[in-house]
Amino acid sequence: MTPLVKQLTALKLLTGADRVLDLGFGQGEDALALAERGYLVDAVDKNPQFSESKANSRIKVHKEDIRNFSIEPGGYDIIIAKNSLSFLFFTKRGFFSY
Repeated sequence: MTPLVKQLTALKLLTGADRVLDLGFGQGEDALALAERGYLVDAVDKNPQFSESKANSRIKVHKEDIRNFSIEPGGYDIIIAKNSLSFLFFTKRGFFSY
């Protein structure tokens, strides 16, 4: 279990969750840990370092910029962005990277 998944579990934030969105998932440790616990994970990253050999039917990989990924209202029970939001800033016109 990764530190983030352990913390989410301790805070009971995953209780009743089915669908998780992992923005900027990188190597996919959190996505894998969540999938192993039965969650359906959409993992989004422009340049993932995720090994496709680790993929399973509970993880759907989206190789695209998180700024362009369309999130359906009510589509996810929880959204995580552990390391990606620090690379973005928001203006009235939308998200831009540093």
